[in-house]
Amino acid sequence: MLRTLLLAVVTATATLTALAQGGTLHHFRAPAPLDPAGHKAVWAVLLPLDERVQVSVWQDLVKLRTYAQPTVDELRAALDATGLGPFTWVPIAVPVVDPSVFNDFPQYIHTGNPTHDEQVLAAAKAAWFQAHPGALELYLQLVEQGQDPGRHAAPSE
Repeated sequence: MLRTLLLAVVTATATLTALAQGGTLHHFRAPAPLDPAGHKAVWAVLLPLDERVQVSVWQDLVKLRTYAQPTVDELRAALDATGLGPFTWVPIAVPVVDPSVFNDFPQYIHTGNPTHDEQVLAAAKAAWFQAHPGALELYLQLVEQGQDPGRHAAPSE
C-alpha cells in the first residue's frame, strides 16, 4: 500500500511538473464535490488504467489527461468503483474566455483566522465560477502553468 502510494505521488509529481503535451482530455462530473480523500480515491482507481494519468479536481469536476487511451466507459467504471459516483462524462467544449475576466476574481483576505478566510474564499470562488461560465477551464490551465489568477489582499485592519 505504501509503495503504491509512493509510486502514485512520484508519478503525479513527474507528470504535473512536465506538463506534458499530448494525451487525451476527459471531463467527468461527480454527484457532489470531492474532498482530498475522494481525490486520492480517484488517483488510486485510475493508475492501473494509465500510470501516466494526470488528474485535476475542482469541486465536482474531474479533469483527466490519459496517455494509454482507456475508453470513456473504462474510465467511468473505474471512477464509479470509488463509491463516489455515479460519475457523468462531460463532452469538452471549451468556450473562449478573455483572461481579463479574472480582474474581479475573489481575493484571499487575511483576517487572522485562516480557517474562516479559506471558507469565505472557497464560497466566493464557487459563486464567481457560476457567474463566469467557461472561466474554470482557463483558470485550471493558468494554474497548471504556474500562474495564479487570484490576488492576495493585505491583512485588514
